[in-house]
Amino acid sequence: MVENLSTGRAGAARPSPIPALMNASPRQGLRAFDVLERAGSDLGTDDLTPEVLVLAPPPLGELYPEGRAERFAGGVEKTHALPEHDQTIAEAADAEFLDVGTLAETDGIDGLHLSDGAHENIGRGVAEKVRAIPE
Repeated sequence: MVENLSTGRAGAARPSPIPALMNASPRQGLRAFDVLERAGSDLGTDDLTPEVLVLAPPPLGELYPEGRAERFAGGVEKTHALPEHDQTIAEAADAEFLDVGTLAETDGIDGLHLSDGAHENIGRGVAEKVRAIPE
């Protein structure tokens, strides 16, 4: 047996594609990285594989006031690319995926935050997705 590079446990060696997909070392974004690295492992309750759901945030809207737009230069475009990127990472980790941008927009007054209604839509959509995940 060879130590599995992604879990540190004995088993078939399978280098994780996640660091390359995230364009980051395991130390960057450690919490999300750790969760995805263990997707498909037997580290859950009673040695069962825990299900992981990756949520891509909704893209930024038109930023207000104008000074904020300068502070987040290029951010709006980057957030529009996140869902595809996050879905690729989720698929590599055998995790479930949900593009929250399909449920709500950043409709707060500043293009960054969500309204109460958007939060409600996200909550309902995530709950529906979780219920649909096979056990």
